[in-house]
Amino acid sequence: MMSAPADAMTLLCTDVEDSSAGWERHGVRFGEALRVHEQIIRDCLARHGGQEVRTVGDAFLARFDSPAAALHCAADIHRALADGPPDGSAWDAVGGIRVRIGVLTGEPLPGASEPLGPTADRAARICDAALGGMTLTCGLTARLARDSLRPGLELEDLGLHRLKDLGHPERLHLLREAGSTAPQRPRLRTLEALPHNFPENLSSFVGREREIRELCALLRDRTVRLLTLTGPGGTGKTRLALQVAAELLEEFSDGVWIVDLSPVRDPSAVPATIAASLGIPLSPTSDPRRQVAAYLRGRRALLVLDNLEQVTACAGQLAELLDECPSIALLATSRVLLRVAGEREHPVEPLSLPPEEMPDGGSWERYESVRLLVDRCRAVRPDFRLTPETGPVAAAICRRLDGMPLAIELAAARVRAMTLEQVNERLARRFELLASAQRDLPDRQRTLRKAIDWSYDLLDEPERQLFAELAPFVGGFFPEDAQAVCLAGVSEERLQSLREKSLLRTGVACGMPRFSLLESIREYASVRLQALGRTAELRTRHADHYLEAARRESARLDGTAEVADAMERMQVDIHNMRAGMDWCREAGRIRETVEYGKALARYFIAHNDVAEGDERLRAAEEACRAQGDEAALAVILLQRGRVAWKRSDLEATRRLATESLEISRARGDRDRMVPPLNILGQLDWGVADFAGARSRWEEALALAREAGQSRYEAVVLSNLALLAAEEGRLEEAGALFAESLHRHRAEGDQVSIAYNLMNSSEVLRRQGRFQEALERLEESRRLFSAAGYRREVQIAWIRAGLVLIEAGRIDDAETAVRRGLHAADASERWCRMAALACLGRIHGARGCLEDALESLRQSCAIAREIGERKHVAAALKEAGTVFLENGQPGRALSAWEAALREHGDLRSAELDEVRSRIARARERGLLPESAPPLDPVAALEGPRS
Repeated sequence: MMSAPADAMTLLCTDVEDSSAGWERHGVRFGEALRVHEQIIRDCLARHGGQEVRTVGDAFLARFDSPAAALHCAADIHRALADGPPDGSAWDAVGGIRVRIGVLTGEPLPGASEPLGPTADRAARICDAALGGMTLTCGLTARLARDSLRPGLELEDLGLHRLKDLGHPERLHLLREAGSTAPQRPRLRTLEALPHNFPENLSSFVGREREIRELCALLRDRTVRLLTLTGPGGTGKTRLALQVAAELLEEFSDGVWIVDLSPVRDPSAVPATIAASLGIPLSPTSDPRRQVAAYLRGRRALLVLDNLEQVTACAGQLAELLDECPSIALLATSRVLLRVAGEREHPVEPLSLPPEEMPDGGSWERYESVRLLVDRCRAVRPDFRLTPETGPVAAAICRRLDGMPLAIELAAARVRAMTLEQVNERLARRFELLASAQRDLPDRQRTLRKAIDWSYDLLDEPERQLFAELAPFVGGFFPEDAQAVCLAGVSEERLQSLREKSLLRTGVACGMPRFSLLESIREYASVRLQALGRTAELRTRHADHYLEAARRESARLDGTAEVADAMERMQVDIHNMRAGMDWCREAGRIRETVEYGKALARYFIAHNDVAEGDERLRAAEEACRAQGDEAALAVILLQRGRVAWKRSDLEATRRLATESLEISRARGDRDRMVPPLNILGQLDWGVADFAGARSRWEEALALAREAGQSRYEAVVLSNLALLAAEEGRLEEAGALFAESLHRHRAEGDQVSIAYNLMNSSEVLRRQGRFQEALERLEESRRLFSAAGYRREVQIAWIRAGLVLIEAGRIDDAETAVRRGLHAADASERWCRMAALACLGRIHGARGCLEDALESLRQSCAIAREIGERKHVAAALKEAGTVFLENGQPGRALSAWEAALREHGDLRSAELDEVRSRIARARERGLLPESAPPLDPVAALEGPRS
């Protein structure tokens, strides 16, 4: 008896026969019968130890440890469905239900996100080959199960069959009841049973499931006669067309015929090529087109016209063929459209790409491009596996190759002799690396360069010049951008022509049409631009154009009513702006590098891209120092300080803001002193140096009024309101917030309005006006979200959680806080600190002492790391309350006294509240006279036995 590999699994796949017809004929009754069928299958699975993996529509996929158990289950499913349920009113009304079943044994892929993936796909294909009431299985399953089948069951070898995935032939076996009178070697739903001329030995097809469904639906619609798949070379048009055609074999009773037009250059030779594919002998005395039409007239056939672009002049002949043969359909692949009446275009997009960083719980193999890479790597190295270390490398390769199937397959072929890391490193020279030695590939697919050459050769000279001059654009462009940068004549018609020849892609951004190039095609255009000797000229024009755009949009980010539109436009064009700044640095254009840094700083700060923001501002700082431009240096240092603030590096913030202030003070630039003074005041406030904060802000307020800086005057008033609130002067704080808000609204400064609303909610919270506080926080979230201020949205959620805690709405509070914590970037320590402090209070309110202390301990640790003394005191305050409410009075007193001992010099509402809590607890006799002195860390340790 043959034994299976140790980790082998057997999958059983079912599918209902003619379910679409059942729904059409019987409607609701068929749905009732389907539910009975589902229960029958689940009962059989349970009886035979089958594990239900998933259902898709009315199809089941189940897993078995034993091949024989899967086949026994299949036999029982057929018998139970044939017998029907005891009470079968709906069942009888629809005439019962039959299923086809496929069974396949294979090995899972260890470490893969979909370990059943290839085996499950193949099982579904075997199932699809069966007729209703039939079970088919593969050769391995048959060999493993044959000696273990129960009496009355046998397996009949049906020979090799090609399935609709167009992969390698599969030896199929039919499960029979012994003594069955069913016909021997029944006709299966495989390629052998239907007329076609599909090529042999195609590679497996990966992904595009949704596209295949949509394209099949189009071609089933008899009003769609000509469907053209368009796209640049290497996007997988041919393989997609073949897969769609294979799925439609049963829809076209007279066959599916592949017509390879790649070697044809003469449009008049197209009818003869079609005739050769159909196997029609042509008479030399008659027009080939008429002979083809005569043959196809009255036949239901699908012609797949592959690589039509170089013979598009045959469009008229194809239109006549469609007119004369009303039952045929044409599926074409081309880099250009035919432009005949009734043509439907389907642009073939690259495969789906993974993000730069995978979210928790995500999987690289969810993305089609990575699945294709892994599949093709296994084809050359069967032991290849995607691991946590190689997953990000595979994702990076797919992103660099734009998800283009040809490029991915050529890269995978290199894994035969290289590691995945080496392939990724060498992709900088992708046109050299991505060449194939496979002899069965068409010449145009031997290298990535040749695949794109094929499209480039279709261009006229003005189009070639424009195509090359588009190389500097990264991430796309609007038509007016091309008109401003390119020297070649740019028109909407010429851009559309490049799109129709599959060298440009179209989309919509900011409500306007936008064009883009795949990165591989853009690199090819760069090679062509270099050959023209105009790279420096075009990149300089591109950099200057986007510097002006960065200045314009950055100014709109500065609190104007247009901040949301400006953020959207900068997000759309940020890749071009980055490329522009990089070129200025590379070309030694110091002034422009500095200007880029100043303009992009606001975007990176608002968007919370702190790592890149700091990197680019450092470059701008170096350029300022090299040029000796102190005025610009003061601005750049201030912006670097703001970026440091965003990543909770308060020490760096203070250092950079102080240097910026000193430069401006020394230069007498009094108006430029206001922003660094404001930031330094905020830093003083954060460590509860309220005297220092008041001094900074009062100086800033005087300078802002002197310079007529109304916006900064309102900002500083808002900060002074925070200070008043912290010191318990709530009425004064409310009045200052109201004056500040009035000024911001008058100027339409949406971001500052949002900050004011968020901060003033603190006053309302302390006054117990919880609903008003929540309304302000909700409006601030909406404004921050519209402006793209992600960090501030997080803070607003966390503050809403704090309000809800004090309102007694603990469940709602946890929801709000966790939304803020979930959205927090890993580098955003301040948000994590605040959220964890709130969660500590939430756990404490629920009596979960250990969870409460763990959250408060983590919050306190972050606060100490970033120098937030007020928050250390707040964590100790809350820990004391949690200890007291959970029967630990000694620990409560230790925590509160640690807060007073460590931070008693602070004039803080937090410490006033600590003193008040100690006094109230002593009045009620809840605290001991003394407790052992502990430092803040020890005070937050868990309960003692």
